[in-house]
Amino acid sequence: MATKSKTSESPAPVKEVSLKGMLATALDQFNAGNLKEAQAGFTTLQEEASKVEDFRLARAAQDYLKAIQTRLDSQVASAPLSVELAAQVKLNLHESDAALNLLEEGLKARPT
Repeated sequence: MATKSKTSESPAPVKEVSLKGMLATALDQFNAGNLKEAQAGFTTLQEEASKVEDFRLARAAQDYLKAIQTRLDSQVASAPLSVELAAQVKLNLHESDAALNLLEEGLKARPT
């Protein structure tokens, strides 16, 4: 008598597939350097993964969010100095002529 063969693989739940798709999209954004878009994707992924109690995926999203925040903070820290701050640095180095030149250029660029 022939019996049905049992399949060892069951189809993945729709929610799990969509979470993995969200992870792939967020990772693509992260690797491409689109940090704001990746941050939004990982935030959504973390919320959705927590709802379905996929804590492994939620934790991975949280780790990526920390890495993104660190990168964003370092980008802000490496922003160019304002004219006033650059002039103050020159004054601290006893370079008053260079500081005066910086301030004059800043006033020409921003006359108001």
